[in-house]
Amino acid sequence: MPLSGWPKGGYEVRLWYVHVPERYFIYMAADWNPRHAPINIGYPSRTTMNPSSQLLVQQLAAVLEVDTAELDLNSGFVHNGGNSLSAVEFVSRSKSLGVSLSIASILSSTNLRALFTDLLSSESNLIPIPDPSDDSDDLSNPSSSTGGSPRVATPISSNVSTAAEDDYLTQGSVLTQYATQSLSEMQASLLHGSLKSPGTNIIYHYETYQTDVIPVLKRAWKTVIEGEPIFHSSLLDGSARNQEYFTWSEVTVETEAEYREQLQTLWLKSVSSSFKVVHWKRSPPASSQSTVIWAVHHALVDGYSAMLLFCKVRRAIKGLPIVPGPSFSDVEKRIRVWRQEHKSQGDEYWAGHAAQLDQAQGELLLPAPTPEGTSSAITESEEVYVAPSVSNTQLHCVAKRLGVTLSTCYYAAWSLVLSLYADSASVVFGAVLAGRNLPLEGVDEVVGPLVNTLPLCLTLSRQQSAQDFLKNLFSRMVELAEYQWTTPDNGYTRNFSSAMAMQVPGPECKDGVSPIEPPYTRQTTDVPLSINILTDGAARFVYHTSQYSRADIVRLGKYFQRALQLLLRPHRPIEECLQGLLGCVDLQTLMGFGNCSSSLTTTVAIKEDLVTLFESAVSRNPMDVAVQKGNCHLTYQELDTHAGRVAATLRGYIQDGDVVCLHADRSVNWIVGIMGILKAGGVYCALDKALPQEARETIFSASGSRLFLVPSLSDQSFCPTDCDRLLVVEDLVKDDNVPITHRDSPRPQTDAYLCFTSGSTGKPKGVMCLHQGLVAFQRDLEVRLFAQPGRRVAQIMSVAFDGSIHEIFSALSYGAALVLQSGDDPFAHLSDVDSAILTPSMARVLNPADFERLSTVSTKVYSLLYCAVH
Repeated sequence: MPLSGWPKGGYEVRLWYVHVPERYFIYMAADWNPRHAPINIGYPSRTTMNPSSQLLVQQLAAVLEVDTAELDLNSGFVHNGGNSLSAVEFVSRSKSLGVSLSIASILSSTNLRALFTDLLSSESNLIPIPDPSDDSDDLSNPSSSTGGSPRVATPISSNVSTAAEDDYLTQGSVLTQYATQSLSEMQASLLHGSLKSPGTNIIYHYETYQTDVIPVLKRAWKTVIEGEPIFHSSLLDGSARNQEYFTWSEVTVETEAEYREQLQTLWLKSVSSSFKVVHWKRSPPASSQSTVIWAVHHALVDGYSAMLLFCKVRRAIKGLPIVPGPSFSDVEKRIRVWRQEHKSQGDEYWAGHAAQLDQAQGELLLPAPTPEGTSSAITESEEVYVAPSVSNTQLHCVAKRLGVTLSTCYYAAWSLVLSLYADSASVVFGAVLAGRNLPLEGVDEVVGPLVNTLPLCLTLSRQQSAQDFLKNLFSRMVELAEYQWTTPDNGYTRNFSSAMAMQVPGPECKDGVSPIEPPYTRQTTDVPLSINILTDGAARFVYHTSQYSRADIVRLGKYFQRALQLLLRPHRPIEECLQGLLGCVDLQTLMGFGNCSSSLTTTVAIKEDLVTLFESAVSRNPMDVAVQKGNCHLTYQELDTHAGRVAATLRGYIQDGDVVCLHADRSVNWIVGIMGILKAGGVYCALDKALPQEARETIFSASGSRLFLVPSLSDQSFCPTDCDRLLVVEDLVKDDNVPITHRDSPRPQTDAYLCFTSGSTGKPKGVMCLHQGLVAFQRDLEVRLFAQPGRRVAQIMSVAFDGSIHEIFSALSYGAALVLQSGDDPFAHLSDVDSAILTPSMARVLNPADFERLSTVSTKVYSLLYCAVH
């Protein structure tokens, strides 16, 4: 949606801010007519070109905003300073001249002269040479009526947290049959997003002017809005009844407090577009100012089409005629036909990337902030501004030398940071494409949301050089652009935890009505974290306050700038870049949080694994209670015997390091199964009984396990469909003929358990954890909840996550009793334990007076995914 702004230096830049389906920003910038742009048509004396080629070179120079003499036609488009956005514009300009070429061909070109020669060798691409005396304002030319092809950019959001008030879509409305059948896939996604997350997908754009120019602005906006077809009917039912094409209201205040209060009031009640003007009456009258606020739902416009509207408003202000764009519904119908005709190609493309997407991590492993006060149904966000530490000039030199775009460097930097915070070499985040490159009539002129957001999946090889990674990333972006017409029906999802957008300034424009303050946009989007790169290399991190803390986002921004610094020396390997993200102060801070600075947690100090620690506890206290559930319990000797029988059978079906999925039902036999898997050399993976069967099937398939273990015969119905073999702990422990063996030597560097993320951003992702990490973590008495013989530790955390791992092995590795839940009251067993881990929400509802024995309570949510020794 529109976002206008002026960088320091006195020239005008028009920016646009748009949310794409399923969480993402795109910003469009363009504010000038290429027909009116000064172009030097001189060429190097050594160059002889035909008139058709000269026209293409003129258009290329205008797009890149350079003199034609500065172009190196023996080099490629990117080497001359082009990027993916300018490629879109050049393709659009070439199309208007009758020359058809793809964005991929222009971006991947290495010799422009050869490219133009090949293009013009076909009779179908011959360019009619215009009469140079024709200086008419041809309104049939889209570029002259709209002011040129828009460019993509990023936002300058306000520093104020945003929260929409009672929005029509958030009051339980459902989409009508018309909406679900007639809207575009993007429009439906945006409307559903507003229903799912109240307050999202509505843009409030602010521009402040001198009060006397407001009537001119109103007339211009009225002319433009009433002329565009997309504003003529309701998106919910297609009806034009009671539909106000242009809604404009004004309010006058006399104090700054009233003025600020009016600016903070968000009012859009339906899927529509409306304007509100806040007049601040001041003395003398010449100092009075008025802020125009445009509120519009994203289902009506995207950044590109919003820029078309603003260019038309400029023309209307100047008294020039404007031409409405084509019908969005007509253009969307043509796009649907295109998608149907090319569906098999899109399906094949995404099927080829399905395996990589399944393994990729996009979720930042950061703790959610502690909620303060009453929770709100409205999604709120805040912003962190990150000053640049690397100049665009430095990055541009690197990008030009490698033949990649500047945006490639920023995408690469974020992938490095995301890899660190997601604890994965394969990462995924959102990439936005304009959706205007299809060879269909009206695509580059229509007002309506055509942008698309696609998953950008990258694999970071630690041995690969940064320059090779940058080149591969650039090729990936070029390839992705060829499939920007695809939808989730082709086999991908738009569930992103983070997304990035780039700001590209428009050309200089000094005439016309100008705001007296830098305009800005307020919006809360579906994406938990959006990184918006500004033209000077600064970044704005816009994040959901319910999901991330400000301190963590500030730290993320610092690492992002550090990653850009590391990429200035692209010869270095990726491993060195990842290691270089953390400075000495960071490492010192991390060490201060835990016990990793202790000599007891170094690699050489870890001599045991979870099995040998348990077996040592058995030998020291064989008759002590190891696990208890109500009136049922097992001593350490009994647990060792039962687990040994399970292990003896498992060894006939698995190899060391194989994953074994276990039905986790909080029973005593569940604990027997865990120890049996580890004693057999396997890797434990929990399938939570409380999860839907579909989720259990997904985790089982992703784990790679072919064997499923259940505690009792009654649990056999939970067996996944892909399971090759089902074993029952209840049966295995009865076989007293199997030999019970103990581990002859520790294996601390082997895998211990496989933990899966919640899957909140798509499919659950697995993280493998070693014996030595947990052993090192729990060597500290306080960390392990003071577990020792005679102490009783509660098992209360979710069996699907690593909190339960901490409870189980804190107790069983050091001779304490593990007490399981029993009965209908999930907290009853807390009255019979000494130590427990409680989430803050649990602790708030429990009365300490009811649990007199409970002496140690941890309210920290430990993330054992990071447990590692150094």
